[in-house]
Amino acid sequence: MDAGSSDSGGDDAATPDAGRDAPEVDASIAYPAGDPLSWPVDAPGPFHVGYRTIPFEYLPAGQTEMRQSVLHIWYPTLASAGAHPRYAGLYPDSAAFVDAPLAPPAHADAASGENRYPLLVHSHGWRAFGGSSWLMLDDFASHGWVVIAPEHTGSLLSAYDDPRPIAHYYERSLDITTSIDLVRDLGASDPLSGLVTTDRVVLSGHSFGVHTVWASTGATFDVARIEATFTPTGAYTSEELAVFAAGVGDPRIVAAIPIAGDIDEDFFGDTGFSSVTVPLLSITGSEDTVDGQAQLTQVSPPVDLTWVQIEGACHNSFAVIGLCATITAEDTMQMVNAYTLSFARVHLLGDEDPLAVGIVDGTHEVDARASFHRSPP
Repeated sequence: MDAGSSDSGGDDAATPDAGRDAPEVDASIAYPAGDPLSWPVDAPGPFHVGYRTIPFEYLPAGQTEMRQSVLHIWYPTLASAGAHPRYAGLYPDSAAFVDAPLAPPAHADAASGENRYPLLVHSHGWRAFGGSSWLMLDDFASHGWVVIAPEHTGSLLSAYDDPRPIAHYYERSLDITTSIDLVRDLGASDPLSGLVTTDRVVLSGHSFGVHTVWASTGATFDVARIEATFTPTGAYTSEELAVFAAGVGDPRIVAAIPIAGDIDEDFFGDTGFSSVTVPLLSITGSEDTVDGQAQLTQVSPPVDLTWVQIEGACHNSFAVIGLCATITAEDTMQMVNAYTLSFARVHLLGDEDPLAVGIVDGTHEVDARASFHRSPP
């Protein structure tokens, strides 16, 4: 894997930030007070949001050509002004500031005893872009997290492969693992160097990103079914099938959030999901085709899965790029933010805050439009 200081990757990197050096700390608002686990999970955090990108490339398993991409990064800042990113050149994020100075970490790391940034990794959907769920990603950053989202080359809004090559079904997970490695290995000159906890992370994914979530959390592939069902017939190599056989799970992922997506049985078979041992929070919308109840029934047990359905939400309510007549994206994401941040804080940071725990165990109602479902253990 090689990271550079110039924009080598994708038409869907936000402008005008790509390729600049990481900024130095420069405070223009007061540093937030108090334990970050005391900040309410159902409201934006006290930090402002910084944003930058890093181009990178690596050689995926089973392939002979380098894969080029861009890593989007959101992080806490004390800056209160600056240029806003425009994702895919189309979608402005009015909350984030491009190349804003980095605020020092607020979260105490249990292993090191030092303050470090917890890490959320996000996998975008088919024909989307790294920042497509920016309302959720911004919210995590405002609570002191670092959030990263690689562009899944070949699955972008402006450039997508149709039909999808078989490698797309494992390369997305390799993008996730490579992105975590990139942040772990940032050079000493980068302000984030050594300050992000990368040995324990939370993963989220929307739509096709749900396939990424299941694969990256350790679901096993049914290679025989892949050979029998993938089209065009025979459009794969033995090296690619070997990657599926080996799996692409990343043990650093300790909890995951699949949003608006199904389990692809043509790849995972009837029981491949049963290899997943980390807790999952599945979020769906009533106006989408994803059947959250069927998925909960299918996997629980043995998978530790909680399902939340948001009444009126459509498929792209969660990606802030589609119009939905029955609910606004902002209303949807306000609920999503409360559930996802609570889930991440409880399972990654051991949060015992009553509000966060109540949201995670279903004893606190976030909104009447959000229904909570969980199978008995």
